[in-house]
Amino acid sequence: MKLKRKLAAVTCLLLACMMYLGGCSRDEGTAGERNNLGGSGTIRNAECTQGLGALYDEENIYFLEWFPQIGGIGRGYWRLDEQGLLSVKCDIASCTHSDIDCEAVYTDAYFNGLFMFGDTLYLAYDVKQGGDGMAGKGYIENCETGEVVFDNPVPEGMDPDKALDDSSAIFYYNILGDDMIKVEGNYHAYLLDADWNVLYWYDDVGKLPWACVRENKYYYVNDVYQLVCVDLDTKEIRVLSGDSKAVCPDDENGYIYYSDEFSNLHRMEMDTEKDEVIATDIVYFSAHGDYLYCDIEEDGHAAGKHILDTEGNLVFDYTDYENMDTHSIIAIEGKCYTSFNDGGDSPGVAQMDADGQNYTEYYLE
Repeated sequence: MKLKRKLAAVTCLLLACMMYLGGCSRDEGTAGERNNLGGSGTIRNAECTQGLGALYDEENIYFLEWFPQIGGIGRGYWRLDEQGLLSVKCDIASCTHSDIDCEAVYTDAYFNGLFMFGDTLYLAYDVKQGGDGMAGKGYIENCETGEVVFDNPVPEGMDPDKALDDSSAIFYYNILGDDMIKVEGNYHAYLLDADWNVLYWYDDVGKLPWACVRENKYYYVNDVYQLVCVDLDTKEIRVLSGDSKAVCPDDENGYIYYSDEFSNLHRMEMDTEKDEVIATDIVYFSAHGDYLYCDIEEDGHAAGKHILDTEGNLVFDYTDYENMDTHSIIAIEGKCYTSFNDGGDSPGVAQMDADGQNYTEYYLE
């Protein structure tokens, strides 16, 4: 399976829907006390370089997972609370969480997530199933109003050969700031403002969804592995590197990190475009704050997991943390998380501090 489809499957775990519990509906009787996920306080997107990996509020972190005990068709919420209790997000005491009647479970295989954009909660479908008017289409919906705000049309002016194989399916969405979101399909991607107006589109999307915006310049890796910079004011397109695999932004420090075909890890200054290799034997990684979380390779095979600083120096070797990932790490307020759920007897969530210390695992109750 192509990496795009694999990553799409991961992103698809970020689901919610307008069911009466844990979805898009609001309990008007407790407005101001309980939010749309049943917790308290503002719902926020967790940070994940693949797009969106989880949501959190003042009480809980919400991870969305496959429920393999329901034949692989069910997806639902896990909930990690402040006391470290990891549970299925279902409050019916008699529920066994083993069938589609569980209030935490959703069954649309193409439901593609719940996310905050501005102060509003939205949901997305890769391709909607069912018999309503949006069946067979990808779209984003405002959870408060039920309005479809974007239906991801195939762009007018797109290369005709690509357009024939394209669709409105939504594979990824990346929040690029308070007022910009990227929505990506199979062969095209849109940049949209907070009112869902199109700012820019392109049809040379790459196999990885990572992208960033700084000072109205948009950076992404295209379908021939070039690191591209688009000036969103002038629409000027420049190729910054002809050989890029994974790319991650570091807006706080003003860097872009990317790996090349020789597994070198580069750091490029966004302002000056100065480019230097800071580490080797790395293809996949993520950047969060002052740290890089890297898969180390030797002779094309996985050889370990390292935390590096922004200069490429080793901070911590966390190879022994079997269930903590690298490029799909979820970062929340100085801690890193990875959920693990392979259908075994002990699914759970791994947690560590940003520098690799204080590793722990929470197992699903």
